Amino acid sequence: MGTPEKPFTPTLIEQFKLSDTYIDGAFALEQGFIFSAMILACITVYIIERKFRQAAYWSIVAAVISWVGLIHSYRWSVADTVVNFGWGTGTPWAIGYVMLAILFFYVDWQERRKA
Repeated sequence: MGTPEKPFTPTLIEQFKLSDTYIDGAFALEQGFIFSAMILACITVYIIERKFRQAAYWSIVAAVISWVGLIHSYRWSVADTVVNFGWGTGTPWAIGYVMLAILFFYVDWQERRKA
């Protein structure tokens, strides 16, 4: 694998799934991993500190930069996956982050109602 005769293709993901290894998530985390790590760390810290509104804001940041392909978006090359910049290239990830932000705003609202 990874040669011009046998390049990496999406069929590689199916081969990994046969051994219960979901490598597509690893490929997605590989692209922009520094940004992903920093943002996910921020979200985690704000959850621990029960500052859900700040966690929601960081989720929105993650949604924007994943939508433009700065994180999580990849395309296949002969021997690797490479970042795939462009409007909407990370749309599925962006939708997930927006849903997470909505959840955090809801939890923040519930916390404020209790107080």
